[in-house]
Amino acid sequence: RGLGDVYKRQDIYMAANVEAGAVPGGYEILAQVYAMDGRILMAECFSGDKAAVRAVKVGNIRLPLERLEGELLLLRLFLRRKTDGTVLAENEYLFTRECDLGAVLRMEEPELKMACLDTGVEIENLGKTAALFLFLTREDGNPVYWKENYFTLLPGEKRTAAGEGELKEVSVQALNVEYRKIRR
Repeated sequence: RGLGDVYKRQDIYMAANVEAGAVPGGYEILAQVYAMDGRILMAECFSGDKAAVRAVKVGNIRLPLERLEGELLLLRLFLRRKTDGTVLAENEYLFTRECDLGAVLRMEEPELKMACLDTGVEIENLGKTAALFLFLTREDGNPVYWKENYFTLLPGEKRTAAGEGELKEVSVQALNVEYRKIRR
């Protein structure tokens, strides 16, 4: 069997325009791989001494395919300062065991609890599967500036997406969540 039959391998790169250059203590990149039910399959830390606008390879993760029960997995990356652990940037990536994203369409829709607040929208995943890449918009077309948007919530996770603007009615949808409205 070839390496591709045994491992899911992904190179990890660091590129950031925050604090470009070297900082005392350097940076670390935390890579976490999750199953769609929220179980963490692996976590690994990589070190980098300076951030740059161009991508610099800092390592790679190799996840044995035998540990993957489902077809999908989520990779979360956090760029942090080593000295105090401050998260400077974070990204999420969806991977498949094979090359087919059809597994997303076959997923059970998660149960979400949502509420509009004065400062944003609070969403909690009460379901058994991830809500993949939630996307929030304001219903009446007037702009809302979201501090974060297009994020994944694993089972049991709760997040408040901060928004600037009038939030009387907001819509939410995701790769595996039907369009719905949230009203105050």
